[in-house]
Amino acid sequence: MNLITLGCSWVFGVGSYYDAENPVDKATYKAIFRKGEAYRQSGGKDEDDTCWRIKLCNELNLTNINLSKGGSSNQSQFRRLIRYCAENEVDWENTVVLWGITSIYRDELWFNRLKSYSSVGFNQSKADPTARMKEREKTGFDTYAYYQEHFNERASLRALKNNIHHWQHYFDALGVPYAFFETLNTTDVIPNPALEEDMCTTLARRNGWRGNKDKFHFSDWFDDCNRIQRLMEVGMVNPHSYHPTMQGSIDIVKFMKPIVQKML
Repeated sequence: MNLITLGCSWVFGVGSYYDAENPVDKATYKAIFRKGEAYRQSGGKDEDDTCWRIKLCNELNLTNINLSKGGSSNQSQFRRLIRYCAENEVDWENTVVLWGITSIYRDELWFNRLKSYSSVGFNQSKADPTARMKEREKTGFDTYAYYQEHFNERASLRALKNNIHHWQHYFDALGVPYAFFETLNTTDVIPNPALEEDMCTTLARRNGWRGNKDKFHFSDWFDDCNRIQRLMEVGMVNPHSYHPTMQGSIDIVKFMKPIVQKML
């Protein structure tokens, strides 16, 4: 049985090699991160048995078809699945789908300089003139200017909800079991989500967070909300990029496993 996974860094498993019981400093963490990215870009496999999706597949004897990617947008996930379906003969009779919806403050654009698609994030900190200048020097693109001219939260949520409806109807027509969940923030954009709250909040509540209305988490290597700060305190996310650690990944498996078992 195959498990197709879609989502951003929290599904992909960025940083899952970080062991909260044997921590490394930020420089070492970044070096490991860059080495891993370079390896994957050169054609190496992304599978690492420290990440929760691989742990989950190992426990349930599933083959993981991973379409998630660190830093990716929802638009990227829609495109990736369309391309995968077009280029592969998918065995839908033996496939289930687990889809983590990410932040709406991201989009995907084609970059001629890169000769590829790339997701861009809209973080309010990029309104800072110095940060914008550095970004433009690196990518030739002003994210904040694009955000100001072309992003509307209400329109983005409506488009996202429509796309989710489309894929749910598609899977229903094929008779394919699926589960959608929100990864970073709860926006109630998913009809019948697999998790009552997003994955970040669910993990935080399991580890003592008792808050109600929290700030939006952009997942842009900042401790920008109370949930992330709590998860960092208890070793569930690392203090450098704020992604789930080995320990956090183990805990995520505990509440994601019943969702996948129900689909099998």
